Amino acid sequence: MISRMPLYYKEFKCTASDCSDNCCIGWEIDIDDSTASFYDSVQGSFGDRLRENIAKGECDSFILGENERCPFLNEKNLCDIIINLGEDKLCHICTHHPRYYEWIGNVREGGIGLCCEEASRIILSYNQPFDFYECEIADDLCSDGFVPDEKLMELIYSVRLNIIRHLENPHIPLENAIADVWEYSCYLQELMDNGDYTLPPVKSCNATAVPDIKKLLMTLTALEINNPRWLSYLQELIRNHSDNRFVTAETEPYLRKIAVYFVWRYLIKAVFDEEIISKIYLMAVSIFTTGYMLCQKGAPLSLEECALLFKDYSKEIEYCEDNLSRIFDSAYDNPAFCII
Repeated sequence: MISRMPLYYKEFKCTASDCSDNCCIGWEIDIDDSTASFYDSVQGSFGDRLRENIAKGECDSFILGENERCPFLNEKNLCDIIINLGEDKLCHICTHHPRYYEWIGNVREGGIGLCCEEASRIILSYNQPFDFYECEIADDLCSDGFVPDEKLMELIYSVRLNIIRHLENPHIPLENAIADVWEYSCYLQELMDNGDYTLPPVKSCNATAVPDIKKLLMTLTALEINNPRWLSYLQELIRNHSDNRFVTAETEPYLRKIAVYFVWRYLIKAVFDEEIISKIYLMAVSIFTTGYMLCQKGAPLSLEECALLFKDYSKEIEYCEDNLSRIFDSAYDNPAFCII
């Protein structure tokens, strides 16, 4: 089996107690079956503690404590399971988060998710053109991957790389690059809908993407909210909205990297549903929204400030399947930008 990951994937290492937004707080933590069976077998007082803090069900999960803390996150914000049993005894989600994966044929593809502040910092500080590496991995590290039509798979791989290179091009203003990519995705969708898997090049259409920021913000308030502070922040932005500017010279390099992240992570899913437009729409509205938020913070902005904002956005949008689905659907039902 082959693993395919961004080059920056190898740089990630959990910052543990140094993290300002610990992923062991505020998240439901499901336990995979094999780990649950192991926890049932642990002897002694720590085994008793494990079983007392696990809720049994269709999928076992840890019983969160005060302030929604994992019961094994100690006062130093370190994991007692690692301390008592070893890092290799963590459940699947704790082992891999914030890493994400897709299994396609004989390939496991993925990266690191923006919902983690360290992952966000790594992505923003990566100063080379986006690239990936491939390596052989053991078959038992892969699930039985969906096997798509070979022509479709080749098309999506090539389209994704074309779009990434276009978004990275510093000679094309970001608002123009997004317009080009949107027009390209609409054309490709039409071809695919008619069974044509021809690969056209991305062309500059001499157009500009103009977002309706207020409409976007109001759309976000109607989604499922994870953190009440996020809703308050959105409502404040709506009250104070005065323009649709979403990019500055300072933030443009960061926004390009985030645009590439969304294209790399989500466009590959078109091999499952043959939907390109919705994936590009997610990228575009994410850039418009977060870019506007950065503009409202004013300059200068530190890398850490930007990383935290992208992390907050990701936690609210990417890590709720219903929110993602509603944004995908709005690409057709309620688009919040125009191309002029």
